[in-house]
Amino acid sequence: MMGGGASGGGGQQLQQLQQQLQALDVEIEELEGEIDELTAERAEIDEAVEGIETLETGSTVQVPLGGDAYLRAEVQDIDEVIVSLGGGYAAEQDQETAIDSLRLKQDALLTRRSTRSKARSTSSKRKQTHSKNRPKRSNSDCSNNRCSRCRRCSRATTSNHPRDSFQPCLMD
Repeated sequence: MMGGGASGGGGQQLQQLQQQLQALDVEIEELEGEIDELTAERAEIDEAVEGIETLETGSTVQVPLGGDAYLRAEVQDIDEVIVSLGGGYAAEQDQETAIDSLRLKQDALLTRRSTRSKARSTSSKRKQTHSKNRPKRSNSDCSNNRCSRCRRCSRATTSNHPRDSFQPCLMD
């Protein structure tokens, strides 16, 4: 039990750093998910803009009904495009105004995506800093007393290995 007080503080610091690293991993994963969603939403808007630009009155289109079911329909008037305004509201707009509205949505998505990318970068840098500052464990820090490993065979310390072949545990 000698020296137990000093190693306990190091172990506690190590545990705190591990928790911070795990929290950063979760944060980075969530940000990457948001970035993927924003990218997919932007691609959908690209498709919508392309469709509105290329379709004409009288064109035949497939309208999704949900559940992977589609219905063929004829565009009655290309200047009657219904665009979601957000908050559950939509408005009928002419072709040009609809395209302008969708491009504004794209700009907003691009700004949000850029913000999330910067946040992900910041979190990644914080994770690297935490990883670099992570203290190495020594035998006295280990709670299971099996930290010494043979450099030759990676087995836990045993009496039949030469003493110079042992290395301290660097496990988390």
